[in-house]
Parts: sequence; C-alpha cells; structure tokens
Amino acid sequence: MWKRTVVRRFLLLLPIIFLISFVSFLLIMRSPGDTARLILMHRQRSEQISEADIQAFAEQKGLNRSALSLYTDWLAGLVSGNLGNSLLTGEPVSYLLKNSLSKTLQLTLLAFSVKLLISFPLGFAAALKAGSLWDKISEYWSVLAISTPYYWMGQVVL
Repeated sequence: MWKRTVVRRFLLLLPIIFLISFVSFLLIMRSPGDTARLILMHRQRSEQISEADIQAFAEQKGLNRSALSLYTDWLAGLVSGNLGNSLLTGEPVSYLLKNSLSKTLQLTLLAFSVKLLISFPLGFAAALKAGSLWDKISEYWSVLAISTPYYWMGQVVL
C-alpha cells in the first residue's frame, strides 16, 4: 500500500517540477535588460561594448532564439545529464554545483555537530532538574531556537 502511495506522489511531483522550471525560465527570460550585453559587460568589466560584439555573442550562445526553443534545448540537456555552461563564467554548471554542494555539506555537518554538542548536554541537564529554573530557561530557549528562521539565524551568526 505505501509503495503505491510513494510512486503516486512521485508521479505527481514530476509535473510540478516541470511547471516550476518553466515558470522560472520564463521569468528569467523576461527580466529587463539585454542578456548578451549584461554578460559581456560582466566578462569584460566594461560598459563600452560594440553592438557587433553583442550580436555575435548572442548568436554564438543562441540568446537570440525564442524562449520556448531555449527551454526545450535546456530540458533536453537536463534529461541527458548535461546542465550546460554558465553564461557568466563559461564553466560547466555541474562543476559549479559540485563545488557549492561540497561546501554546503561541510557547513551543514559542522552546524549539525555543534548543534548536537550543545543540545544533548543542555537537554540532559534540564531533564535531571525538571521544573527548575534551568529547565524553564532551556525550554524557552528551545522554543525560540526552533521558531527562528534558518536564513535569519545564519545572517546573525555570520
């Protein structure tokens, strides 16, 4: 019974992921400014770029094609495992994700370890002295810590 539920939920997840990727892609494509001009300005660190250079870059990268054509190419690459290259740096997106993911996992493991080193002794002490001032302080602190959004706490800690 639970296997059928998992499969059904997974199959329902696929159109949602597709819809989110399509809407995100359209929002990025409809953002203000000329994409080719912005990328060249970033790469060359200059605002003096000729229109010929912009047109050549757009043609080379396929930025002058329709949004639907670009999206279907991106989706075909995604299905085959090719995430493409970053337009800003030219590096493969899979390489950039791999580097970011390893750093994220290291930070997550460090944060989890610190959390365990702090929470277990405090919880143990609060359990030994149930109903005491220490128990009340640790209870309020726990509620505050759980209620605080992670993104805000990350900014405060950094």
